[in-house]
Amino acid sequence: MKQNSAFILLIFSVMLFSCKNKTVEITEPESGLIEITKAQFQSEDMEFGEPNISTFSDLVHFTGILFRRLTGRR
Repeated sequence: MKQNSAFILLIFSVMLFSCKNKTVEITEPESGLIEITKAQFQSEDMEFGEPNISTFSDLVHFTGILFRRLTGRR
């Protein structure tokens, strides 16, 4: 019985001291702008230039199964 009590006390003590309030400080650029590295710029094939309007495809590819209601109504 003493061994169980000592073991429980040991586990409780470890949990109590290991759960400290750790804070992580994240620093953001002071300008408020998003900054990217040269490697990110090159890997995404970015270019400098004027903004232009581009259309995107309205077609969405997916896989799955459609089930019709038993009543046949919407």
